[in-house]
Amino acid sequence: MPTPRLTLLVLAGPALLAAGIALYATGLGIGVTPDAVTYLDAARHLALGDGFVTGGSCSGALTPVTHFPPLYPWLLSVGVRLGLAPAAAARGLQVALFAASVFLAGALVLRATASRWATAVAGLLMATSLGMLEVHTAAWSEGPFLVLALVALGATAETLRTGSRPILVLAGIALGAAAVTRYVGGALVAAAVLAHLVLGSRPLRRRLASTAITALLAAAPLALLVARNLAVSGRPVDRVASLMPLTARHLETLLIVVGAWLLPGSDRAPIFPYQPLLAAIVAATAVFGLALHRGDESSRLHRLFAAVYVALFLVSLATFDHASPIDQRNLAPIFPSLLIVGTCAAHALWRRVGRTARIAVAAGAALLVASSAVSAALAARYLHERGRGFLGRDWQYQHLTAAVARLPPETCVFSNYPAAIVFLADRGATDVPSPARAERMKGHPAALVYFSDARRFTPEGSPVDPGPGEPAAAALARSVGWVEIDRERNGVLFAPTAP
Repeated sequence: MPTPRLTLLVLAGPALLAAGIALYATGLGIGVTPDAVTYLDAARHLALGDGFVTGGSCSGALTPVTHFPPLYPWLLSVGVRLGLAPAAAARGLQVALFAASVFLAGALVLRATASRWATAVAGLLMATSLGMLEVHTAAWSEGPFLVLALVALGATAETLRTGSRPILVLAGIALGAAAVTRYVGGALVAAAVLAHLVLGSRPLRRRLASTAITALLAAAPLALLVARNLAVSGRPVDRVASLMPLTARHLETLLIVVGAWLLPGSDRAPIFPYQPLLAAIVAATAVFGLALHRGDESSRLHRLFAAVYVALFLVSLATFDHASPIDQRNLAPIFPSLLIVGTCAAHALWRRVGRTARIAVAAGAALLVASSAVSAALAARYLHERGRGFLGRDWQYQHLTAAVARLPPETCVFSNYPAAIVFLADRGATDVPSPARAERMKGHPAALVYFSDARRFTPEGSPVDPGPGEPAAAALARSVGWVEIDRERNGVLFAPTAP
């Protein structure tokens, strides 16, 4: 058995490594993306006592937030109340959450395997995962969601083992908190409810009671949020259903992203021919192998959650969030679960096979840890040097944003990146207008800011032009009498007169 000191080392070592990587990668500041702007602005208003609102509209009026749940902005608002800038509060919180997620993942593996080596491997893979690095270097809600998910799944698995009612209550509270951190927490709640019904070995009456307690505790915060959204907006959530058929491309992309967890970086940088096909084959093989591994209550619960999450995510793509990409961010919630199941399966295989096979298993684990560490080091260095999002070097528009800030307060600012105006110029903005709306703005104070070569908000920083294109934007501006007032690098300001 490992000594307490060694046990603490294999748990805390990777957690501290994760914190160090996140601190280094965010040297220029936390990644601020359009979603993050809403979180940060909502946190500022919560700290001011305005409620769960944002002021990023063109008119500057405060608008209730219904597109995102409130727990993450509320956590940020605590830091703001303590005197931190919202972005600084987000950076400190994400660093702490990354360390906590790594520690919890390692603890769950240790609980299932009692192996310090399996625990160390899981912790190191979690700490150096490109997907985990991505979601913990931006002001996104995935950080707190992952911590709550690991607590909820760990407590639910412990309840399935022991039947402990206090731990069952802890699981229900964590599930409820996760559901008001990200709406995908519904998948977590569904998995926990199903687990009590189909994975438990206790009498049916006890399983039904546990299911009811879990459902009530988990659903209560979400029910309160839905009631609040209905009261302030007349809708339970700011999403509109419309059907879109899923294709084989969706499955292919899903497998490529999952394959990148075993071939780190393969979804980002082309290295060899037929790389996407290889990643998809590796993912399909790994998923098939994990499906065959029986495991204990914890492994079965984590597999159930991964399956429910993927199913509901695909349903969401087909009905609500058509534009959501299948990428590391959106699949981040299932990475820790599959890592825990995979590590436990590898440990079980290690215990059953002979010396030669053990060497092969150990070599494979060492190679995976090494390749993951190299990929994380390269990504962290890129982020440290270039930054990410609106605080990164690709979004340094001091002259342009100063010119926008000098526009009269009544000026309506349009942009293909309105969130950039909200964050960088500290004023409301809205999307590029249609020609008809632009025509109606004649004679009214208005301006257009267009960024022709911005950067995606991922570590690889691919160029992107989200909008009609600068020539079309310039033609739109000329059609209503706006002229070019200021230009800086890839950004240009059109307005009726100079500010």
